[in-house]
Amino acid sequence: MLRPSETTAFGYWGAMAERYDTHIRHVCPNYTELLTRLLDGLPDEAGRIVELGCGSGGLSLELAARYPRASITFVDAAVEMVDLTKARLAAAHPSSAERFRFIVSRFEDVQFNEGSFDLVISNISLHHVQDQLSLFRRIWQSLALGGRIRIGDHFLFSNPTEQTIHWANWLTYCRENCSDAEMDELLDHVTAHDRYTTLAEQFTMLLAAGFATPDCVWRSGLAAVVTADRAPMF
Repeated sequence: MLRPSETTAFGYWGAMAERYDTHIRHVCPNYTELLTRLLDGLPDEAGRIVELGCGSGGLSLELAARYPRASITFVDAAVEMVDLTKARLAAAHPSSAERFRFIVSRFEDVQFNEGSFDLVISNISLHHVQDQLSLFRRIWQSLALGGRIRIGDHFLFSNPTEQTIHWANWLTYCRENCSDAEMDELLDHVTAHDRYTTLAEQFTMLLAAGFATPDCVWRSGLAAVVTADRAPMF
């Protein structure tokens, strides 16, 4: 059996697709609230949406229900996750298959046309991307004028003392909910594949990519929701 550091990030998560809903709550203390806060403040209307990192379909189902007429593209590098999301959406929305599109790809490799989306959304996924600035530039280009990016993820603290406290709290939570073997695998995965940034670094990259008014609209521990817009032209 490969260690997480010897495979890919999507290989690690794809291998646990069927138990992802349980496991993510064992390693993300605020996962349910993070999902709720990510959905807060979304635009009332969005006709073209892309979700980067559909995972097991938790956010995907919420988006499909909230935007019943939208065309939604779901992207994940793990084919197991895409298949699971596709099955869950088919069960929940059997007559809506024509408005859903599924792409198995790393975020770094997927290509979108300029101005092709009104909303780009992602939850607990973008920290796997090595060059987030390049990704943000492509996301900016893919958004229509006035379009929005909304990101739920874990972020580091700029203050070293705060980072030490919250990282220790996260480790304690994970150890209370994971076996020793799961903890070893998790920490190996984090070291090998996770590229966390501070909120300040995230804002700097979003601004450099062309986004306007990046902001953190909610934070609890390491978990936070970030939003930014592609400003309309006047």
